[in-house]
Amino acid sequence: MNEGRTVFALDSTTIDLCLSLFPWAKFCQHKAAIKLHTLLTLQGNFPIVIIVTPGNVHDVNVLDQLTWEAGSFYIMDRGDLDFARLHRLDLCSAFYGTSPNAVRTQVWTAIAVYLLVAILKKRLHLKSSFYTILQILSLTLFEKTPILQPLSQPAPTHKPPPTQNYQRLLEL
Repeated sequence: MNEGRTVFALDSTTIDLCLSLFPWAKFCQHKAAIKLHTLLTLQGNFPIVIIVTPGNVHDVNVLDQLTWEAGSFYIMDRGDLDFARLHRLDLCSAFYGTSPNAVRTQVWTAIAVYLLVAILKKRLHLKSSFYTILQILSLTLFEKTPILQPLSQPAPTHKPPPTQNYQRLLEL
């Protein structure tokens, strides 16, 4: 490929929903779903555009909604790649509201959190996983400590209890 040209990938993720809780998102006879059509830049692997549609809308149907950058390369897959951080959510228990607006709001909130953690991880050169960073942030959200303090501390190591305690329990 020519240097200086941007490479994009169009990907989609179908998020299954409970039909009884989300009747407005009917996907097939016994299933509800929405789909996130995502245009990713491969230079930073972050989304440029995300279009939320009913679950039965194919990627080809959102192509007219995209703005194409001249001289760039676009990769599209007719199979299912994964927008990995949002794939596999058990959304029947994850959503707090069930209306179309509530679901869209919560999906966009999840995307915003993902992007903010990605920026934080990159700018602060954090080696922790996304999961670990999210766990630290959720536990320290309302504490009055500088954000770097909990993120820069090494993970605690848990030492197993001495085996003699187990032996004593078995002897009783």
